[in-house]
Amino acid sequence: MQAGLNDSWLAQRDLVVSGVGGYHTYRIPALVTTARGTI
Repeated sequence: MQAGLNDSWLAQRDLVVSGVGGYHTYRIPALVTTARGTI
């Protein structure tokens, strides 16, 4: 079975939208580590 670009699981979706749910903006927390493991 060959996957095509129009497959529904591949569709782009907005996970969070500004102004929806009473929130003006969203902050997505993240941590970055170096090759040595430093955070």
